[in-house]
Amino acid sequence: RQLEPSYRLPPPCGPNEYPVTNSFPTSSFPCRGGSRFAALVVTLGLASGRVELASDHEAWAEAYRRERARRLEAIAPRILDVRHVGSTSVAGVPAKPILDILIAVESFEEAVVCVEPMERLGYRYRGEHGVPRRHYFVKGDPRTHHVHVVERASREWTAMVRFRALLTSDPEAARRL
Repeated sequence: RQLEPSYRLPPPCGPNEYPVTNSFPTSSFPCRGGSRFAALVVTLGLASGRVELASDHEAWAEAYRRERARRLEAIAPRILDVRHVGSTSVAGVPAKPILDILIAVESFEEAVVCVEPMERLGYRYRGEHGVPRRHYFVKGDPRTHHVHVVERASREWTAMVRFRALLTSDPEAARRL
């Protein structure tokens, strides 16, 4: 089943909603402070065990940027690189409405210090969760974010970055997904 973005008034928004104003030509609405504009709110989240696709939307990139900033502030000394990966990072393709974020660290063992700050941000730590030398975090119920913390020199980092690069550089390959 494919989900469509929902049109609603701007903030206050729920914890998993990211407003993007003036995204589409729509009627304007009154909002705080007396100004008028239209807002598109994209809801992230997918219940465990469900598979649904949402239409591609530019708000996913904004949601990633916001979450990236929060994470960088919390665990910055350990981070070498951060990337938006997974289907929500590829323009023009439907995706599961869950943000996948890839974080590079120098050492898997040293990255364990990231667990507590991530938990304070609302993430649940899942250990390696089937992928050796990966710290895996999830957020939301329904799930809205997946964070993969891996060594930058790892096969996991290389595979995820290259796969995203392929899909963003070859729209035809992305559409075949």
